[in-house]
Amino acid sequence: MATNAAFLTAIRAMFVQGVTQHFREPPRQVTTAQLPAAFPLMPSGALGEKVLSCWNTNKTRSIQYIVAIEPVGQGTQSQNYDRLADMMDKLEVALDNLEKSQDPTDGIANFIEYDIGAEIFPIGDNDYWAIVATVNARDV
Repeated sequence: MATNAAFLTAIRAMFVQGVTQHFREPPRQVTTAQLPAAFPLMPSGALGEKVLSCWNTNKTRSIQYIVAIEPVGQGTQSQNYDRLADMMDKLEVALDNLEKSQDPTDGIANFIEYDIGAEIFPIGDNDYWAIVATVNARDV
């Protein structure tokens, strides 16, 4: 299992088609010219119950990855829903490619799993229509 730093590096390197600006961390503000904008939040790690698995092979890593699409209040609901669904598909492709690119012996993890949903996400002084993906990496 890769370290939290290696996991964060792999997520930062991920390319999502259609994203204008990939930030290394949450930006303080974004402009409409930078949208759609993507960035990771900080990772977290865990070790499962040792009774149920081999000692250190039950580790997991988790991170949220945000793709801000458009400020709330702009565009029509139909336009925003279409853009959200399209970006969800593109993020799913990027996450699937991340898993396929992993070397089983020295990649970030054997398995990459994710949940993707649409939310209103605050960045600086504004709220944005956004895709929020919770990405989990595990070896067992």
